[in-house]
Amino acid sequence: MTTEGKVGYIETLLERMYVDDVDEEKMNNAMFKAMVESLGDKYTEYFTADEFRTYMEQSQGSFYGIGVTVTEDKGTPGILVVEVFEDSPAEKAGIKAGDHIIGVDGTDVSDFTLDAAVTLMRGEKDTGVNITVKRGDETLDFTMVRDEVNSITVAGTVIDDIGYIRIAGFKKNTYNEFKKVYD
Repeated sequence: MTTEGKVGYIETLLERMYVDDVDEEKMNNAMFKAMVESLGDKYTEYFTADEFRTYMEQSQGSFYGIGVTVTEDKGTPGILVVEVFEDSPAEKAGIKAGDHIIGVDGTDVSDFTLDAAVTLMRGEKDTGVNITVKRGDETLDFTMVRDEVNSITVAGTVIDDIGYIRIAGFKKNTYNEFKKVYD
């Protein structure tokens, strides 16, 4: 049976026998993501339209959000805050590196993908957002207003007359940041 035939057969079975409604878009996106993930290449990824829009915003070097860098933390609920940007809404509200974001505006994001949780945290400038974090045994709520956040991708220092430059990511502003740090 061809791949198209198998997909069609599975769709037919689900239409006839599955008791709940089927979200075809969600199912198709999961199938596309799995196909691309099977390549085992960490630089190749399938994006939904919303995820692609978020990616493009991130690559510009600035966006509207709360001002944190987050990552997935396998085995723990939520997403791990690894960095809080200086003078950001998150810093002003009291969110700290090491916090686990488990809720956004009352929505439990414990089992969300990283991209889905980030999409909820971002929004229009000057709009409010409530973030729930787990800090140790405590659950804390923080209310803040989204603002423009600039991603700093380049940092540098001089130690014993040797210059060190760190590039954390490549965004639209990385070249200018690099030149500034280098100079």
